[in-house]
Amino acid sequence: MNILRRTKELLLFLMLTTLGSSLSAVTAQTVGTVAALSASDGLALDAEGNLYATRYAFPPQFGTVFKVTPDGTVTTFLDNQPGPADLTFDAAGNLYVANFNSNSILKVSPTGEAATFASGFPLHGPLGLVFDDEQNLYVLNDLSPTVVRIDPSGAKQVAAVLPNNFGYGSGLTRDEEGNLYAASYSHGSVFKIDGDGRVTLFASSSAPGFGFILYVNGAFYATGIQSNRLYKFTMDGEVSIFAGTGIAGHVDGEAASAQFSGPNGLVASPSGDTLFIAEGGGYIRRVVLEPINTGLWEPDAVPQHMDLGQNYPNPFNPSTHIRYRLDRGQHVRLSVVDLLGKEVATLVDRHVPAGVYEVPFDASSLAAGVYVYRLHAGGREITRKMVLAR
Repeated sequence: MNILRRTKELLLFLMLTTLGSSLSAVTAQTVGTVAALSASDGLALDAEGNLYATRYAFPPQFGTVFKVTPDGTVTTFLDNQPGPADLTFDAAGNLYVANFNSNSILKVSPTGEAATFASGFPLHGPLGLVFDDEQNLYVLNDLSPTVVRIDPSGAKQVAAVLPNNFGYGSGLTRDEEGNLYAASYSHGSVFKIDGDGRVTLFASSSAPGFGFILYVNGAFYATGIQSNRLYKFTMDGEVSIFAGTGIAGHVDGEAASAQFSGPNGLVASPSGDTLFIAEGGGYIRRVVLEPINTGLWEPDAVPQHMDLGQNYPNPFNPSTHIRYRLDRGQHVRLSVVDLLGKEVATLVDRHVPAGVYEVPFDASSLAAGVYVYRLHAGGREITRKMVLAR
């Protein structure tokens, strides 16, 4: 019955329209469409900028994991899965898929070899997934209010028990200090789990419930499947509407006027300046956040060493910005190459004084895909990847 409940709800939320809320709205940047794909659950991003999205199907044994390349091409990555829900990557590039109906976690190697990583009790409708720094996998159960820890060998144990009023689980995330945060699908609450397994209420709102939750650069974001909105949480647990009018639809543009249809899966770019959202309503969407400003890049700061920042936004279309800093004046060459090593742009090639700099890059003439940008100065070189999406 619980599985049937979940399947019905995933179909019904597509017909929901505006729900009342007392939450205030905040402003973000733009919402765009990445690909046409109905993905009802999790979302993950690999090191090459490919997205992986799950579709919980009916009958449930026909669930699918899709792969979406940076140019928006959609292919089937895994099929005939027993209710794929969330998915995530470990530090070695292995993909883990929570199969809801079989109470199991599937592990897929970078070469495509798939095998069961863990299964059975205490997994009970596994859904939200997140790794810690020691590569222990934490799993939020949907059908029992517990969080399970699975060590790299596959050994399982209950790491935390959530209160009885938690309801059905959805997303799970982790902050920089190692605390876990579990979002409730049943109501607008998020609970915090510290390193000792102690559970406290972190946030409570008038939202009807959440999908997945994600910690990014000092803030939390969550999808609202039932309310067709995205929410933002401060570290103090204050909740606001981040994007979406609440009316089910497909409208890109400014966050306040954008429309979503059953937003659920959620993942961020490596730099944290872009969110990707999977919608059961038929699309993968992108939200470009305001640029993150940290002390590392304060214009008046005196650089202590050479560094190259992650471009923002990333992925981008068609323009982005690259920041770098120099601890002393020297000849600088900043260039962009494709994955075959062919140089496609030279952004800087001159003597540059010590300081912090930002360089725009317009890729209108380039094909979508992954590119590498290089900072070469004083015999030192730093490289980073960026993704051009169309």
